[in-house]
Parts: sequence; structure tokens; C-alpha cells
Amino acid sequence: MDEPPVGAAVNDVDGGGGVVDGGDAGDAPPSNEEPRLERVYIVKQQRWLLFLRHASKCTAPLNNCPYTPHCHVARALWIHVCACTNPQCNYPRCAPSRELLKHHQYCRDAYCPVCAPVRDAMLKQRAVLLDQEQDNMSDGGWVTEAEAEADSDA
Repeated sequence: MDEPPVGAAVNDVDGGGGVVDGGDAGDAPPSNEEPRLERVYIVKQQRWLLFLRHASKCTAPLNNCPYTPHCHVARALWIHVCACTNPQCNYPRCAPSRELLKHHQYCRDAYCPVCAPVRDAMLKQRAVLLDQEQDNMSDGGWVTEAEAEADSDA
């Protein structure tokens, strides 16, 4: 399977995948290491959650996502994770992704270093989408395909 490169740019997420308290796909959480390393680990988890969220909603044709060339990898992982129930699954990043997603789904800690910023980002994204919808509605509403064709024929 084609995998995103380690150290990829922000939109080309490198993977990570485990939750704050352990179990990831290659990068162990720092135990008694510098706070900077812990911060890097947390940011990787946040990015991975947002990347999986994007993959779950992306409608671009395969290998044609405008946000990242690795979207198809995350889409395949998302489809697999949604169906997988094997706790010892060997599919790349499956188990740690499921663990992280499950933590995020049930986490209600307003100060969780992983989930709180991700929830904030999701809320901001929803607000932007709602604003765009309201702008479209105030500009005369949505244009149907038939109306667009009628306008182009005129």
C-alpha cells in the first residue's frame, strides 16, 4: 500500500496514530522525555484525526484530492477501520487509528490536549461552511443544474 512519507508537510500527514496514553504506529509516546517531544507527539495525533476526518468526507476522485496526494491512503484506511473488528489487525495503522478514533469519539475532556483542539478546528470548519451556505442563500439561493443550463442557453 502507498504510504505518506514520514515528515510530510502539514497537508501530507505522516501518520502517527496512537492516542496520548500509548499504542501507535511507530512513534512511541515520550515517557520521561522533553515536553517538546510530547508536544510533537500530540500534534501528530491531532493531524492524524483531522486527516482521517478529511478522508471520511472527501469526494474528490481517487488520486485527485486538492488537499493532499495521500488522501487515497487515508480513504482506504478509513474504509478498513470502519469494518475491522480485529484487535490484532495487521493492516497498516488500523489498530492505532481505531484506538485514537474511539478515544476522540468518547472523550469529553474539555482540556484533552488531542481532542480539544481538534474539536475546535471542526467547529470552526462547520462555522465557515454555514457562513458559505448562508452567503449562497442570500445571493439568490442555490442554482439547480436545470436553471444553470437555462441561463447558459439564454
